Amino acid sequence: MSLEIGNTESFKQLGIDLDDTHLHFSECTNYEKSTDDYFKCIVHHYAVKADHPTATCRMGKTDDPTSVVDSDLRVKGISNLRIADASVMRNIVTGNTNAPTIMIGEKAADLIRNVDSVKDIRQKLLKTLDL
Repeated sequence: MSLEIGNTESFKQLGIDLDDTHLHFSECTNYEKSTDDYFKCIVHHYAVKADHPTATCRMGKTDDPTSVVDSDLRVKGISNLRIADASVMRNIVTGNTNAPTIMIGEKAADLIRNVDSVKDIRQKLLKTLDL
């Protein structure tokens, strides 16, 4: 909407023009600038929610330079240390972080104890879904 206002005749008469040449959103270069998809990409990758911080210790493959922990929540390069909170999420979630963070903690407990506490539930679900 602000772009539409900025492109009105009134703003043009004042010599006001949007200068976005200094803006660079590397995650969104495959979208045409000023399109809905472009702005959705910017919001998805660059929006920050201060009251539920996430994605500060991203999970990823061992060779991923942007990740801090592996798929078993172990901190890369440091032995005997795991991270089991919302910081391991790869992206900022669009909802409350409570339930996913509980799930991460439960998964960490299973990994540390080397057990699969949801095996029976998963098998029943797969049987129900006929998979």
